[in-house]
Amino acid sequence: MIKKSIGSTLLILGLIFGHLPFITVVEAEQPSACTPQPTEPITPGATDSQDTAIGLLPCDQSISTTDKFNQELINLLDEQAIKVEEAKREAIDGSLKGAMSGQIELFYDYAIESGIDPVYAVALAAWETGDGSSNICINKHNFGGMRSGGEWTRFESKEAGIKAFIDLLVSYKEKGSDTPEKMAARYAPGSDTWAPNVRKIMKRINNAIEKKQSEVRESYQILIDELSKK
Repeated sequence: MIKKSIGSTLLILGLIFGHLPFITVVEAEQPSACTPQPTEPITPGATDSQDTAIGLLPCDQSISTTDKFNQELINLLDEQAIKVEEAKREAIDGSLKGAMSGQIELFYDYAIESGIDPVYAVALAAWETGDGSSNICINKHNFGGMRSGGEWTRFESKEAGIKAFIDLLVSYKEKGSDTPEKMAARYAPGSDTWAPNVRKIMKRINNAIEKKQSEVRESYQILIDELSKK
């Protein structure tokens, strides 16, 4: 404000004396809209209301609100990701029939730990056991049509049988046979229907997964829309 007053004074003097010198009037620097402004000094024993009066300007409050919104959005998306994965697990669990029922920890958790797609493992076992209804599945805990010495292999428990089946898929994968089509040549030689039938079951399971996951995403989209309106 002082610089502006000096400039105005020189301008008036120039007009009076008939001479207008080259003058650059410098405006006083205006405080930024987001710069905290000085307020009354805090006196000893100041109240909370006085502390509040020294707070940030609205633009800073806006930034704080944005940060809060972003954090709440991140939290929702994290929850959604967890629920989407849980929906996949639930859908696969629902596809386990007969003697396979209730074995989600092995067909899902152990399969993932072993690097095998649980949808693939369940579909193949479902085809080999007639959805968990075959005699070798029920009486011998054999979930993959595995043979030893020309006979159907017997396992001591469902857990042992399913783990042996998953481990078998791992051995095929390590040799490059990681799809029904690649696996068929050795697993079901001479069959033109084995791989397509496994694929059909995989499609059925994937459709169930997609349905459950879509329901989760739709419910969370509602929450995200409500958050955006706040």
